[in-house]
Amino acid sequence: MEATKAVILARVSSPEQEEGHSIDAQRHRLQEYCSRKNLDVLKTFEIIESSTRGDRKRFMEMINYVRRFKEPIAIVADKVDRVQRSFREFPLLDDLIQKGSIELHFYSENTIIHKESRSSDRTMWSMRVLLAQSYTDAMSDNIKRSLEHKRRIGEWTGPAPLGYLNDRDEFGKSLVILDPVRAPIIQRIFEEYATGSFTLAEMVKKAKDWGLRSKKGYCLTKSVLHRLIQQPFYCGEMEIKGEMFNHRHQTLIPRWLFQACQEVRTGYNKKPFKYADKESVFRGLLTSATSGRVVTADTKKKKYPSGKTAEWTYLRCWNPENPEKKMWVREDDIVQQVEDIISRIGIHKKELLDDTIEYLKEINTAKKDQHTVELSHLKKEHTEIQARLDRLMDLRLDGELSK
Repeated sequence: MEATKAVILARVSSPEQEEGHSIDAQRHRLQEYCSRKNLDVLKTFEIIESSTRGDRKRFMEMINYVRRFKEPIAIVADKVDRVQRSFREFPLLDDLIQKGSIELHFYSENTIIHKESRSSDRTMWSMRVLLAQSYTDAMSDNIKRSLEHKRRIGEWTGPAPLGYLNDRDEFGKSLVILDPVRAPIIQRIFEEYATGSFTLAEMVKKAKDWGLRSKKGYCLTKSVLHRLIQQPFYCGEMEIKGEMFNHRHQTLIPRWLFQACQEVRTGYNKKPFKYADKESVFRGLLTSATSGRVVTADTKKKKYPSGKTAEWTYLRCWNPENPEKKMWVREDDIVQQVEDIISRIGIHKKELLDDTIEYLKEINTAKKDQHTVELSHLKKEHTEIQARLDRLMDLRLDGELSK
């Protein structure tokens, strides 16, 4: 019994191929074919998925659809490789053919495979599947060699990390360049986080306040920021399948700053203690030499009969030998010790002093550039909102909008 009804299968492997109108061309040819063969088209399956990777969910959706019919259904495709590029689906398709449930119609190859097909036709079907698989394997080998070469010369081959943009030069060669909007903010995140004074949750809030958004426009979550802090690409390395390679693209931060952030990250990711309303000078900076724990600040206030008040701040932690006892010291005493040490520090070599001044100027310039970019975006957003309000007011005055 020959099939009188059909489904059309038009497939491409990626959205890029779809943009080339490949599916439209396939569908047009196959509709004309079905019309010439007097096949009643029940449904057209336009599939964008690889035939060699994944579970082929849309392909199986088509198979399950034709299984519902008691009469044979023709699966009409442009070529064998639009249906399969390997022998993985061969047993499934062959079983349905032998049961008389389906026929395979290959338009460009002018071939029909059905239950009564000659052995020569079935052999040609197998040969075309073999050729399709051979072509796929050869492409895979070429891609692997190309990726390996790019890794050796330090080229990034995927979507650029946040803070970078994918671009192309005048010859069409792919580039990874710094994002002028996000890069300065990410650099600032690393610099602030490396101080050890802020937890990831606090840095998430800072990133939001500074205007950092994902490439889709969303605020960064704690998990995204956690991965960002661990991204070695910013300091000149790229991780590919667990291996590290130096890349040739512009770095965003020095390696020592990246390493400092990793040390902070592995030290603690959560706020280790709760502070009073008043900020401590040494917040998150001091640990006890005896217990190894972070020192907390505790402010005491006293009100005298005269109405005057005084307050003292103590730095304290628990005594490891006696958990019920606290060890403490006046914050003023520690401040004085730090001041004494700092007062003895100086840069006496002129070359080093000049380099330090130049570095500070560069940092200041970068921050100014960042603020300029942020201000520009805010002004643009303000102008757009104002324009919308003006349009709404005009519509209201013209009576086109009700209250």
